[in-house]
This record gives sequence, C-alpha cells and structure tokens, in this order.
Amino acid sequence: MSGVNSSRHWRYLHDLPELEPLLVQWFLQEWPSHYGPLGKGDVWQDIASYRHREGVGMGIIAFEHDIPCGFIALKSDTFFSDNTAFPWVGAAFVIPRKRNQGIGKFLFEQLEWVIDKQQYPHIFCATTVADNLLIRCGWQLNLSLSQPSLRIYHKYI
Repeated sequence: MSGVNSSRHWRYLHDLPELEPLLVQWFLQEWPSHYGPLGKGDVWQDIASYRHREGVGMGIIAFEHDIPCGFIALKSDTFFSDNTAFPWVGAAFVIPRKRNQGIGKFLFEQLEWVIDKQQYPHIFCATTVADNLLIRCGWQLNLSLSQPSLRIYHKYI
C-alpha cells in the first residue's frame, strides 16, 4: 500500500529492503550522538525493527519524483518506564535539501492516516527540534521533561 499526493508518495520500508543502507546513512548523519561510535544505538537493529507493514514497528519512506527523501516510523518504545501509552513516532527525518518544503508534514499526515486505519486512538512523539511542524499538524504539547531540549507531544487520531 502507498499514498499518493501529486509528485509525492510513500511506501512501506517492508516492501523496499534495498533502501535500508540508505536509511542507515541517513540515521548516522542525523543522529551521530546516538548511532555514532560513542552512541548506544544500533542503527541496523533499529531499522530492522521498522520492517513491519502495520502496527508498531512500521516504517514508511517518502518519495518526491520517485526519489527517497524522508522516513517516519511507528514504534512502541516510550521515554517512561511506567508509561504504557503508545504508539510513538520514531525516526522522523527529511533529507536536509528537502526540508521546509512540506515533506515532514506529508510524512506525519500519511502516518496518521495509517494509524487511523489501524484504529489507534492517539499517538505520541518526542522531539528536540520539530515543535513547529508538530503544532502545524495539530499536535498538542503533553510534557516537557527534565531534559530541557526534549518535549513530548500527543495527538488524538
């Protein structure tokens, strides 16, 4: 299944395993402190966890003119050990030269459409940089953490 919007469309990561090395490259460039040599993240393991076509563990890739330009995932990880509220947005990313052109909004809208079809009542997202995008997409600030740069948003679907 994929979504279509003029020159933009999306596809499930599940259907495009040949793009996983590109995603690894994107993740390493975007989150070097997490996936780099001193980070605790395992980029290949995280990408493997987004290979599902539905539910948590689902990843979608955005294309513009058939060129991959962004990614977003649905995951069950939370930032709180006692919080069972999920799903969460994970690994939302747009390549730098395509930022501020509506692709991030497109990715969030498509993920919300998929979530609605799967009958999740709400979704959460943690961010350090995407506040304006989330607010434009109708998300509400839920919580600011003790880490001053991290904020939690939610949206009812």
